Amino acid sequence: MPERIVAAVRGNAEDKAPRKIAVESIESFVGPNLEELATFSKTELFHSFKRLLDTYNERVAAVENDKSLLIEMPRNLL
Repeated sequence: MPERIVAAVRGNAEDKAPRKIAVESIESFVGPNLEELATFSKTELFHSFKRLLDTYNERVAAVENDKSLLIEMPRNLL
């Protein structure tokens, strides 16, 4: 997510509920957690990321009419 969007969302959150909502980009939240789950192994990182995308796609497919929200699996994860 572009930093300008994150900054705008942080500003809105601060206006609505001062000092009660934390806003982080998905990249800054998910990336370190994936690395930790993968125990810093490149192979495990790929497996963890693939499982994350599979789970996301399964959940989106189950409830969303808009299938454009599905993420195409990158070739290096197949």
